[in-house]
Amino acid sequence: MSLLAGLLSAVAQPSGSLVGWGNLEIRHVPAGTAFTRIAAGGARSLALKKDGTVVVWGFNDSGQSKVPENLTNIITIAAGVHHNLALKSDGTIAAWGNNFSGQTDVPAVLRSVSAVAAGFYHSVALKSDGTVVEWGQNPYSDKAMPADLRNVTSIVAGWNHTLALKKDGTVVAWGSLRCGQSVVPAGLSNVTALAAGECQSLALKKDGTVVAWGSQGSVPAGVSNVIAIASGEAHNLALKKNGTVIAWGNNLFGQTNVPSGLTNVIAIAAGFRHSLALKNDGSIVAWGANGLGESTVVTYLDNITALSGAYSHSLALKTDGTVIAFWGGPAVNIPTGSTGYATFAAGLEHGVALQRDGSVQAWGSNNHGQSRVPVGLSNVIAVAAGWNHSLALKNDGTVAAWGSNQHGQGAVPLGLSDVTAVAAGGLHIERRIYG
Repeated sequence: MSLLAGLLSAVAQPSGSLVGWGNLEIRHVPAGTAFTRIAAGGARSLALKKDGTVVVWGFNDSGQSKVPENLTNIITIAAGVHHNLALKSDGTIAAWGNNFSGQTDVPAVLRSVSAVAAGFYHSVALKSDGTVVEWGQNPYSDKAMPADLRNVTSIVAGWNHTLALKKDGTVVAWGSLRCGQSVVPAGLSNVTALAAGECQSLALKKDGTVVAWGSQGSVPAGVSNVIAIASGEAHNLALKKNGTVIAWGNNLFGQTNVPSGLTNVIAIAAGFRHSLALKNDGSIVAWGANGLGESTVVTYLDNITALSGAYSHSLALKTDGTVIAFWGGPAVNIPTGSTGYATFAAGLEHGVALQRDGSVQAWGSNNHGQSRVPVGLSNVIAVAAGWNHSLALKNDGTVAAWGSNQHGQGAVPLGLSDVTAVAAGGLHIERRIYG
């Protein structure tokens, strides 16, 4: 395993999985792997893998994209606006993210849970006996959960309201009444699934039609043969029996622009202003808002042997000697066709890679000469990258440096030899000498 740290912390494990900490916003969705469930929250996305582990990407201001350590045996997930819930196979719940209203304070005695839902300020759990438990504080609640609520089969949470589907196909709603989202249409029955957004509620009926109420009380004509529904902040999705997706509502960020040709979809999720679709091959398609990476799909980071993160980008080295760059900035522009890398380092806005033949390649920003590798540099065994300078350790124990020297960080001390490792910080370097 190799570890290279920049201005965020991340490592690649021998298995090829990634672990990150700090305010890490991985701006991609790991595609090409076997996901079984998806969920979308405020500017982030969640996916449940076949092995019972969870992947999260997108905004991380409250730790909502940092999956708790050793979180395994998960059977379903839920994403609120700023927090997440994961239901374990033993009927207990894990919660993480923003807790300003107690929404991640799972009741200590809560057991035998069969489903979870997450809103803005509150969390909801459905127990195997058909009863519902709610926690957190919803300051916009105008209508309390019925004390005698029983025989519930599924639950969903909007921003400030909750919907419960009963065994007889009827719906119960409580919470905010501001947009009428908690006022269930009279006579609504034969419901099989529910969805809720900020101010809207949806119900899927047995006949494949959809009923809406609240701020978006109308459904586009021709929405039929639907098998699943989802609601974002102000947009909605419907999955049809033929594996295609229909979207309607607010489209300011393209969240209702379903990608052309999207088929073979088996599940859908709607986030704040983005949308997700899970295909039958286990891959994920995303569209809509992407200011925090919640909709960016790139090559899956598998078979990783090293990872390096810096201010505006991240780099990953694969076992086949190729490098993947992500998260933006000039340093993501890796030279086309570059392979055979042994290791690499990420600077502020540039990257440096050591090739297996002992030569060095660099790319990205070059305003200080940090990407201009000295002519004839060879026999290199290690590299390092500072903010605006680069280092190379040769097999004879000497060091080469190039790029910014404003603070002497590029001026290698005369006579320096017998060096075994190098590292570069923002404005300085470190060296380790033995002997």
